[in-house]
Amino acid sequence: MESAFLEYLGTWSYAGLFLALLAAGFGLPLPEDIPLVLSGYLVAEAHGDAINPLILMILTGLAGVMAGDSSTYWLGRHFGPGIVEKRWFRRIAKPWLIERAKEKYTKHGAKVLFASRFMPGLRCIMFMMAGVFKIPYWKLLAYNGGAALLSVPLLIYLGWKFGKAVIDSVREFGHIVGGLVIVGFAIFIIYEVRKFRDKGHRTPEMGEHRSAEILESTPTNVGERKPKADRSREAVSSGSDA
Repeated sequence: MESAFLEYLGTWSYAGLFLALLAAGFGLPLPEDIPLVLSGYLVAEAHGDAINPLILMILTGLAGVMAGDSSTYWLGRHFGPGIVEKRWFRRIAKPWLIERAKEKYTKHGAKVLFASRFMPGLRCIMFMMAGVFKIPYWKLLAYNGGAALLSVPLLIYLGWKFGKAVIDSVREFGHIVGGLVIVGFAIFIIYEVRKFRDKGHRTPEMGEHRSAEILESTPTNVGERKPKADRSREAVSSGSDA
């Protein structure tokens, strides 16, 4: 895989990295880490120790990551709970995935957006559900952007500084690491599906109907703040009821 990415990034350079990260943000099964590391390696090969090309590649990586994540967020925001009726959505988001995302937002609030950056396989769904739940966009930028500011420059720098050693290691041990990642992800999927069924949801084939049930209510601690006038009316209503 690294050879294909090297050829691709060597041809398309900065635009190639941006498009690869944008596609990964839309849920395509493309690893983000590999093109980020390889892009740093290619900068070192082409420009040596020059800093400006490295900075430009880091900015390109950040732009690609945030563009992909923002696109999935706005898809969820645009369609809302009705997104479960879309055939393309049902292919990538099973009911147990949607419920898992809702549980995380209910328990941790918008802060889970930070951790979502490091959740391959769930990342796309988590950001799309953030839009469905109407989490303010600035929180996506703050939490997910903060995580990206840590991971993207680090990965590109590692490729720039230690690119040849990293690529040699990937070529030597990549199939082993890849196999372990696949096995680990499969175990995680099996565990989550069994957990979903043990809670009484024995028929994940219910598809959009079960997904629609899960999205009937929004986690109360993640949505947009109500206008001050609405909050005041609620407070007055609560006082009169008392």
